[in-house]
Amino acid sequence: MYVFNRRRVAALLLAAVCLTGQTGAVRAEETQVKTVSETENNMRPKEAQEENGEKERARKLTEDNSENEQSAALQEKSAAELVKLLPAGSLLPMERISDEESRACFTAAVIEPQGAVYERIYEKSYKENGNTQLSELRYLKLPHYNYEGRLQVGEMIVHEEIADTVLQIFYELYQEQYQICSMYLVDDFWTGDNESTDTASLEANNTACFNDRSIVGSGSVSRHALGKAIDLNPLENPYVKERDGVRTILPEEGEAYLDRESGAEHLITHQDAAYRIFSAYGFEWGGDWSSLKDYQHFEFNQS
Repeated sequence: MYVFNRRRVAALLLAAVCLTGQTGAVRAEETQVKTVSETENNMRPKEAQEENGEKERARKLTEDNSENEQSAALQEKSAAELVKLLPAGSLLPMERISDEESRACFTAAVIEPQGAVYERIYEKSYKENGNTQLSELRYLKLPHYNYEGRLQVGEMIVHEEIADTVLQIFYELYQEQYQICSMYLVDDFWTGDNESTDTASLEANNTACFNDRSIVGSGSVSRHALGKAIDLNPLENPYVKERDGVRTILPEEGEAYLDRESGAEHLITHQDAAYRIFSAYGFEWGGDWSSLKDYQHFEFNQS
């Protein structure tokens, strides 16, 4: 009995030694693997950083090349081509346009159903069953001087009856380097309805024409809905109406420009080029109205 136990104990001790040795070997191997793995992991961020750096340099080089190619391509185009090609708000890459080329920069185009302009205005400023048919509208592109005196691309939709006249008016304003803050379609300020969209456009000091809406505070059709009224630099030339002791100013920030004798820049007065030129072509100025003042507003009432 004693011998059996002694042998059993010896066998157990031998097994324990073998197991310990194997475990130690395994642990040593794990430690070695772990050390290698940690080394690799420590190296990977650096390698990844270098690789990402190379990718970023390649991306920037590609972008720079693309921009250079685009810039070179734009420089090869005429001013008229650039005005037609570039979106509204784009700055033109020249300080002035030659007299021989400038008039060609003022263009009018039919608005094609399902076309790019149509998609922008459909069921927004333009209603399919609204006050003006699509075939009666014209899309204008033209250059103008912005408030920094830079040449900028503008756009506008007007009724076909006054399209050529409006182009001539803005051409003459351009010749006098008359500054216009911006000129986008009101649809770029779409809020969900035509009235508040008009307000958003005014607040952005945006010069615009067509918008199928009613007269402010009335159910009557606005001349804007017919494409026969233009709001010019509305921030400095607000709409002002007083009724029952309540004054309405649009845009509200235009209150700072109620003093029309202040000499502030961009005020439309009887001495202003805009008043002189628009009036010469039969437009009526809202600043001459007695029931209210709409200093930004020029409308054509001869048709």
